[in-house]
Order: sequence, then structure tokens, then C-alpha cells
Amino acid sequence: MPALLWDHLPQVQESLQKHQPWLIFTDFDGTLSPIVDQPSQAVLAPEMRQALLVLVQRPHIRFAVVSGRSLEDIRQRVDLPGIIHVGNHGLEIAGPGWHFSPIHPSETRERILSLAKELEAVFLDLPGVLIENKSLTVSLHYRCLAEGFASQFNARLKTFTEQLPAAFAMLHGHCVVDFRPHVQWHKGDACLWIKNRLGLADAAMIYIGDDRTDEDAFAALPNEVTIVVGFNAKSKARFSLADPSAVRTFWKWLADQG
Repeated sequence: MPALLWDHLPQVQESLQKHQPWLIFTDFDGTLSPIVDQPSQAVLAPEMRQALLVLVQRPHIRFAVVSGRSLEDIRQRVDLPGIIHVGNHGLEIAGPGWHFSPIHPSETRERILSLAKELEAVFLDLPGVLIENKSLTVSLHYRCLAEGFASQFNARLKTFTEQLPAAFAMLHGHCVVDFRPHVQWHKGDACLWIKNRLGLADAAMIYIGDDRTDEDAFAALPNEVTIVVGFNAKSKARFSLADPSAVRTFWKWLADQG
């Protein structure tokens, strides 16, 4: 079970002081911004933006936002100088002047478009369901599913996934099912790739997230400062914070450390 971060700040402080620079990775939804009913409603609050701006301006800090959203979507929502944007659970990575993907983007876009149309044909008549084509992945949102339709939704999802081509993998999140190419690559791989790309072998790493796909990063960084947002007794993260407001407080504490 993750330990409450506030009870272990001296330990975290000691670890960070031994290693510089710092590589900070953070999820967006549920971490920098509260979970909302519609993905388009999520925003970075001015107070959170200001806390992040203080960090990204420090010369010993490199900052990356790692999201299930598309690269362009997360760029628009977190537009801060010099940061790295990671979209589609690690399948798109872009820093100042460079871009990387572990898959073949054009071929994947065609397959995802076809899959999105199949999802629309099966689910869009259910009130409150949203299909989001994110270019390299597609998401089936059901947070707003109308009352009384859960059994129909679950039955259709079971049938759909049983027929899902082997080229795709399915991931469950907070009231969302993500369909992505079946490749051995996740958020943790993306973080380690970025560390290598930047040539920061001795850097301390911090990763904060709240979703199922963030667990891949926690597992890939077992000795780093990993923080799950919200209560999850089974999380692989070492520490926990309650909510995005607590995350913002942690950013301010971190800025005071150097």
C-alpha cells in the first residue's frame, strides 16, 4: 500500500538532494485537473499553471506531461515553455524540436479510424456514451451513460472485445475503455526513453498519476519517487496524495527544495 507522501517528505527530500537534475513526469486528468464528465471540459486551473511554471523555469528540472490524450490535445491544455508532451499513453512523445513514436503513425491512424467507426456503430445509440478518436488510440467513454443502460453497455462491450482483432489491446481507466495498438510499450517505457534521450542517466525521477496506465510507470520506476493520486491500496506507487489540490501543494513544496 502506498504511504502518505506528507509523512515521508524528509526521505523524499534526502533522495532528491543526492541527485540532480530532476525529471518530473505527471499525468493530466485526475492529477493536474480534476476528473470531469466530458474530456473537453478539463482545464488547467490558473493556480496549477502558476505552480508548474515555477518548476519548469528551474534549470535543474525537466518536466513532462504524460497523458492518454492525443499529443495535440495535451499540448493545448498544458502549454508551458520547454516541457515534453507525451500523448496516447506513451505512443507520441515530443520535446523542443524533436518528436518520437514507437509505432508507424500513418498505418495506425487508418486502423484506429476503422475501429472508431465500429465502436460508433455498436455504442453510439446508448445515451451518454462518447467515442473519442485520438489518432493513435480510441477511447470509449461511459461516465455519462444514462441510468438503466449499464447492462446493455456491458453486454455489448463483452461481445465487442471478444471479437477484437489481435492487433489491438484494451485498457480500462476511470469510466473509459481505451483501445490501442497491441505493442509492448507503455507510459513507463516512454519515461525511460525520455531519460535516455536527454542523456540524464543519474537524474532523480518523480512520477505522479492516478489512472490504470500510470501503474505501468510506477512499476517501471520502483526506486524513484512515484505518487498515486487518490486512494488505491493496490497501487505500485511508493507514495500517495489525495487529489489535484494536494498535487499543487506538492509542486510548491518541491519548488522550495531548490
